Amino acid sequence: MSAAAGGGPVGLVTGGASGIGLAIARHWIRRGVRVAVVDREGLDDATLEARCTGTVDTCRYHAADVRDHARAREIVQAVVAHFGRLDYVVANAGITRDAMVWRMSEADWDDVIGVNLKGAFNYASAAAPVMRPAGVTVNVVAPGLINTTLTKQLPEDVRERAVNESALARAGEPADVAEAVDWLCGEGSRHVTGVVLRVDGGQMLAAKRK
Repeated sequence: MSAAAGGGPVGLVTGGASGIGLAIARHWIRRGVRVAVVDREGLDDATLEARCTGTVDTCRYHAADVRDHARAREIVQAVVAHFGRLDYVVANAGITRDAMVWRMSEADWDDVIGVNLKGAFNYASAAAPVMRPAGVTVNVVAPGLINTTLTKQLPEDVRERAVNESALARAGEPADVAEAVDWLCGEGSRHVTGVVLRVDGGQMLAAKRK
């Protein structure tokens, strides 16, 4: 979700301490965007600055479980209080508990829905009052297999199948997704909204052929 406003832009990314979220934060900082990183990993600002190659003036860390609705509102308010504005929100935090339905526990199901779905709702709803009605655009980036700590936990046969299905015959890198997100947050995409942008090396093409 992004909105235009005056002054230097500010972006918030959940799950931003590693993987795709960290790549997004790094891309933003290189473009002059000040960044608020939300993650449940126990970091401090100095550690985050080292990871993002930023400074205390360009990136701030907020510890949170994205399932916490009240905490999302607190963080958005803190970001606006510190940076003076909020222009981009990327709900990137996600987990996987992949299993056949008869093997998945209720707790695993609740965790996935809570982080992947409710987490996105929490930060969208917290940011909406700050960002409306300033020409907000809302889009989805849908990655395929990306080389992250999360996907490396998948069974090897699942990873191999995803690579073999890909038209490009390879897994993506976090930077590939970050480039797409950065474009959607830039002026070049100001007339793009309501789209699903696949960054999957053509993996969905194979799925459609089946």
